[in-house]
Amino acid sequence: MPILLHVTVISESTASLLKLGYGVMAAIGNFWGGRLPDRKGADYAVMTVLIGLTVVLLAIWFLVSFLPLMVLLTGLLGALRYEAVSALQARVIGLPSVHTPRSPQSPRAAGFNGGITLGSLLGGASLEAMRLKSAA
Repeated sequence: MPILLHVTVISESTASLLKLGYGVMAAIGNFWGGRLPDRKGADYAVMTVLIGLTVVLLAIWFLVSFLPLMVLLTGLLGALRYEAVSALQARVIGLPSVHTPRSPQSPRAAGFNGGITLGSLLGGASLEAMRLKSAA
């Protein structure tokens, strides 16, 4: 949201509409994210989603000043972000069965929580480095 408000320079009401679109696309991405690993396999799903996220994030970096494109990119970011959850979970859940068939679930949960923590720290540091203020 700080990027939309301070770099794209849109109003708070427009940013709220973009967040709504992000949420709708996140729900769609969550639905498709659960189907993609089942149809194509977890490895394919993870690579597809990560490549998609890379393309969208690079596009946001270069096109942040263009509102019509940011509308599209924000929606795609929501869809891919939530598609990634199912794909990554399918990948992580499948790994131990290959290497250690009877491993406990707790290391997997710890890995996900560690990733969430690290992502939050890196995101906060990025916002601080770009001198953007949180909307919260």
